[in-house]
Amino acid sequence: MQILRSTNAANNRGLRSMRYLVAILLAGALVLPGANIARTQQSKTEANARAASRRQNIERKHPDPGIQTAYAPTIGVKKFFKAELVLNNRGPASVDVTPTFFASGGHPVLGKTLTLEPSEVRHSGIADLIPAEHKAEQMGGMSVTYFGGMMEVGAQITLFGRNGARSIDIPFSGTMDYHSAVQEAVWWMPKGGEANIILGNATDAPIVASLKYSDGQSQDISLGPFATEVVQRSLGTSDALTTSSKGFVQSVRIELSGPMGSLRATGFVTSSDKSFQGGIRFYDPGAVRQPDLFATNLQPRKSGSHLILKNIGDGVVSARPRFLAPSGESGGALELPRCLSPLNRR
Repeated sequence: MQILRSTNAANNRGLRSMRYLVAILLAGALVLPGANIARTQQSKTEANARAASRRQNIERKHPDPGIQTAYAPTIGVKKFFKAELVLNNRGPASVDVTPTFFASGGHPVLGKTLTLEPSEVRHSGIADLIPAEHKAEQMGGMSVTYFGGMMEVGAQITLFGRNGARSIDIPFSGTMDYHSAVQEAVWWMPKGGEANIILGNATDAPIVASLKYSDGQSQDISLGPFATEVVQRSLGTSDALTTSSKGFVQSVRIELSGPMGSLRATGFVTSSDKSFQGGIRFYDPGAVRQPDLFATNLQPRKSGSHLILKNIGDGVVSARPRFLAPSGESGGALELPRCLSPLNRR
């Protein structure tokens, strides 16, 4: 009897163990599919997030088409012989581009619409685009408008000097190109030369541009809606510090009082015979995305090029000029010593 009871007890314990094991296995069977479902849902969520991120990246690179407008602040400056509008259709379809000219008082004059085929580059004389009844007017800024993707059409103005002299390019820009209220420029001025700083208001609101020059002088320029102003600069009182036997360096900092991106600045330098010597490019420090600057097609032996650097900050900047061979091989690179002290210019 004792043996029977022991056997029964052992059997009972075995049955209970089996029940526990079955219970554990059932519980596992219930939990594991749930875990698989949870992982599946998490995977789907992560996949959806990745897909949404890819869609956003694609949309940023290829935004939905809309009305796009770019502006350049010079047309009617009488320092050049000829002005030409250069358009480049980078899109896969034909596009209509309409130029608008702004007279000295700021009122718009609608120009001739141009139809560009896919990948077409079009050169058009500015005078040919202005309506006949407005050709006698003094024009200031100019905008180009088209329906399409952002930056799908590239545009610039080329100013040709007199008697076959060199030309300069004036790029168009959009509001999105500006991230601060400051613009900076530095340039080389030949002896007897003159700098022409061209300021344009690309909006229908009045603005004020505060100019601070490298010689310590300053001035405020008020611009009405779509108005254009040309500021001329020659040798400054303290430019002797940076003057050589052939020329000197000048720079300017512009601070805007008005809507962001409303002020468009550009310019050019002329020599004593009023021929073009080079363009003046303004840069928004807030829009800088990398510490490297590049230039191409340098020909210092033929044109006497000058490398002008300006430190716009209050700390020491280490700038390393490096010239690359036309082939791009780093072995033939020419590297100059590092430079630049605070607020210095070369």
